[in-house]
Amino acid sequence: SDPEPRLAREFELAAPRTFDAAVTLRLNRRADDALLAALSGVEGTTASRRLTGTLSAAGWYATDDDSSTGWTSPFGSILGSQLTVPLASGRLESHIVVQQRVDELHSVITEVELATPDGAAITAAVAPPDLAGSSTIDLGALAGTSASKLTITITGIDERTTVDRRFAEVTALPVSILELVSSSIVHTHATTNTAGQCRNDLLTLDGSPWPVSISTADLARLADGAPVTVRPCDGGALALSTGRHRLASTPGSATGIDVDQIVLAGSAQQIVAPPVAVTVQRSRLTRTATVSPCPTGCWVILGEGYNTQWSASTPTGPLAASRQIAGGFNGWWLAPSTTPTVVTMTWQAQRSVTLALALSALATLVCVGLVWRSRAARAGAFASPPRFSRASFEPTTLGGLLPTMAVLVGGSAVAIAPGAALAGGAVATLVFATRRVRVASLVALSLAAITAARVVRTQVLHRLPADARWPGYFSNLHTSALFVVVCVLAGAVARDDDPDQRPASATFTNHGPAT
Repeated sequence: SDPEPRLAREFELAAPRTFDAAVTLRLNRRADDALLAALSGVEGTTASRRLTGTLSAAGWYATDDDSSTGWTSPFGSILGSQLTVPLASGRLESHIVVQQRVDELHSVITEVELATPDGAAITAAVAPPDLAGSSTIDLGALAGTSASKLTITITGIDERTTVDRRFAEVTALPVSILELVSSSIVHTHATTNTAGQCRNDLLTLDGSPWPVSISTADLARLADGAPVTVRPCDGGALALSTGRHRLASTPGSATGIDVDQIVLAGSAQQIVAPPVAVTVQRSRLTRTATVSPCPTGCWVILGEGYNTQWSASTPTGPLAASRQIAGGFNGWWLAPSTTPTVVTMTWQAQRSVTLALALSALATLVCVGLVWRSRAARAGAFASPPRFSRASFEPTTLGGLLPTMAVLVGGSAVAIAPGAALAGGAVATLVFATRRVRVASLVALSLAAITAARVVRTQVLHRLPADARWPGYFSNLHTSALFVVVCVLAGAVARDDDPDQRPASATFTNHGPAT
């Protein structure tokens, strides 16, 4: 996707100014076929999608009587791609010949759906291509009907794949139709381009349209991939008043034309501020910048990537929240000053991270202590290893229930979210009603099995790629997995009232005086 689909800039003038304006335009190669066909002065077949950013893969190349060019689909998104083919007056022939690009870099079309504007449609198989890549499609019930256009939708392919270099995903290679051959088809041809002259849909200035003049020659250069520089339609200088102004463009996906740059050149004398010197001292969590006097005000930019967790302050108090500036960095505005200013920037997120690490370390120590205590208490207490028995489900006293119930409610609120305490409370209520602490362990076991089953089901149905993003596909199961951990912990801290697990009291029989 385009990281900046439209231009939007604000600037402030200290006094009225007059500018000569020059606007640089480029063709938006991501716009849809119909829009680019009108701008390029061609008429013919259009596609619902094509190889991203590649004008030479547009739909009209599939009917241009040139087998060296053709329409090419995107990677991956092949099924459902459509070609809308204009038809000559008269009736459809009984068949259409489709010539595909057949090589190791392209998938092959095996099935299409053919439809006319009146709703008539058929699904037709595409025979394996011959040595020239040609296959014949039988129009069946559509043969002999009259229509203004024919929509061809790809519904089946013989898939060839590659490995995506970004995420290591297995991705389907595109299909490519070099030519559609039928006497019923209107072949691609040049049209009279009337899209030139004044365009008021590309730019706005302070919320009002700002028309620019685009000639037919400019459109031809755009279609060839070259940038063009145009000027306002009135041809005069641009007069702007004192204060803030905003220039904005319409996304090129809507107009087919991207506004790449706007230059406002003025002849008025500029106020040149003295250079501002900055010295910086760094620590692990802070950056301290000493800024020399800046009489007209200045921006302090932290060139370490934009992040809202950075805050800044001066000896007189905190600065306002930073703004994303200079291509993606934190920027703070300093008011005009005649003396040096010390700005301290602090990384705030570390406090939360440090607290989380401390809590994790504490939890680890508690777990180790519980294990050690349990082993020490059980050492030598059993004649045989502990066993799971029906007595494990005998009712427990209220004192034995309370630790489990407290962990269920409090652990859910702390480890998951405050609202999760309701779920913990529901299980705690069940534990209290049944008087059995083992209920928490059974809930953990059941929920873990359900969560695992959902992971397996999703993987089987969608065949998710085994790459670095795989865990992210199951983010919706994160809460239930954390609740499993809470329930396991609740069962672990429960008091064991199993009479079968208690050590038998020692019994001695006196057979006489000791010797």
